[in-house]
Amino acid sequence: MNPPLFALWAGLALAGNAAGPAQPPPPWDLKVGISYVATTGNTETSTAGWTTRFSRDGRRFTVEGDTAAERSAQKRRLRAERYQAHLRAHRKLKRVRLRWTAGLAAERNRFAGIDLRTVLDTSLAWTLREGPDRRLQGLAGLTLTREDRLRGADRAALGGLLQANGGIKLSPTAELGAELSYFPNLDDLADNRFTAKLTLGAALTRHLGLEVGYDWRYDNRPVPGFAKTDATATTAVVVRLGKGQ
Repeated sequence: MNPPLFALWAGLALAGNAAGPAQPPPPWDLKVGISYVATTGNTETSTAGWTTRFSRDGRRFTVEGDTAAERSAQKRRLRAERYQAHLRAHRKLKRVRLRWTAGLAAERNRFAGIDLRTVLDTSLAWTLREGPDRRLQGLAGLTLTREDRLRGADRAALGGLLQANGGIKLSPTAELGAELSYFPNLDDLADNRFTAKLTLGAALTRHLGLEVGYDWRYDNRPVPGFAKTDATATTAVVVRLGKGQ
């Protein structure tokens, strides 16, 4: 996936009309995804990953978060490893479509030269489109980013965050979701990052489903000696729990 494709998808989501009033979200929701592939004999490889996503909706505040990990090894030699976690709190404002939010994200990806990256943001979020078949939300704010690098000097910078995320229900049991984020450095506009996520989920039973994901990341000024672009494709079995599930 790349930003132009996501922009096209987002435009279609905005242009469409919602089929009716949106259903209220459940008070709490939890999804856990697990994937694992291993081979032995002529080849010896293993790839494992897991994801969690949760949300808790209250009258005035909503808290949501997610974690993810990917690890790949060949003949017991580590080939790829990445960990990330994200937590966000929303406070509902008097205007129904507006929310004030604060977020904290952390990432460790030594194969991209990042020992630890933390991003703290304060933002304003708004709902552009919400219905039973499609949704689209926007977010804009300021960030404080700290990077501990494996090469070169560690960095800290004041930046911004522009984000769009949404989903389209393809059938009663399948949904396509996407998220595009842009992180400019306000001290140096050439130092910017993009991330794009695309997920396709299908429910098999009330609590069990399958999810295919594609995560694309671009850093215009990466750690010296590392590539600007990273991409990860995943397939996982998802267990969903929550009130009303």
